[in-house]
Amino acid sequence: MGAGGGDGDIFSQMFGGGGPRQAQKRQVKPQVKEVEISLADAYNGCKRDITIDRQRLCNVCNGIGGTDATAVQKCTDCRGQGMVTKMRQMGPGMYSQSTQPCDACDGAGEIINLEKRCKTCKGKKIKRDKKKIEQEIDKGCPHKEQYTISGEGDCVPDVEPGDVIVVVKVRDNKIYKRKGADLYMEKEIFLLEALTGIDFTIMHLDGRIIKINNEKGQIIKPGQKMTVEGLGMPFHKTNYKYGNLFITFKIKFPDTMTAPDCAKVADILKTNKLPSELQDIEACKETVKCREFSEADKNTQATGGKTRQPASDEEMEDEEGGGGQPGC
Repeated sequence: MGAGGGDGDIFSQMFGGGGPRQAQKRQVKPQVKEVEISLADAYNGCKRDITIDRQRLCNVCNGIGGTDATAVQKCTDCRGQGMVTKMRQMGPGMYSQSTQPCDACDGAGEIINLEKRCKTCKGKKIKRDKKKIEQEIDKGCPHKEQYTISGEGDCVPDVEPGDVIVVVKVRDNKIYKRKGADLYMEKEIFLLEALTGIDFTIMHLDGRIIKINNEKGQIIKPGQKMTVEGLGMPFHKTNYKYGNLFITFKIKFPDTMTAPDCAKVADILKTNKLPSELQDIEACKETVKCREFSEADKNTQATGGKTRQPASDEEMEDEEGGGGQPGC
């Protein structure tokens, strides 16, 4: 007595039911793998190892299920269909017809000779397999970007192998918030700096220490947003271009002022900058200018430029609120 091949249930798992003939018309559904990266990784580009736990054709029998091709024979009961139609008498002159999986081959459509059955996969034609694949993440990669690794997913006999879809999730950054190809940050400055000019440093996502200042005599108001050109994210797919950095300023005012304090206010405010900041400013070799913010500065798309779609309610609130925490 022969034994049914074990791949009937494989097709049910992969395609939600049906025999081999139905499955041959389709590709195995893809696996989805999520990869989490930092905003700095998205800025600089990176590589990540993806471990794929998958179902592949048995490499011992090459997906035949037996030692040779003669080990597998078409089921004569269902003629290789995997399904049989049966008639049942309900009463005098009354019959019902039903289609059900073939009992002889367990719905597989074929019979495997037990003596020639593959000892590795036990006639199922497939086995579990793990593979590590390195996926390159582009510079400027947006959140939920997808990369397709063709043919490296699950397999079933006589069907196109499935793909692996890598979905990139970009973690939030404590300093910078991203919108499209632009970066947003908040900076608290002292009143003296707001009146006489800013001069501070930031560490960018690629590790550079950059000094930022403005035109002398330019007054910075509470909640004011200013633009630093070219310090945003690389444009996705055209990473030699960059978005902009938008800085929203918060002004730190003194709690109280007495008459003697008013005379000494300049000296008091000058001592508020930390020694470490002064050392960074003196040692810094790169200086950029920030200017008045303009809506034209925005690159709301990861590929650069603006979308024609209307802004969301959250973005409208950010623009109107001014001093609020910029969203991502």
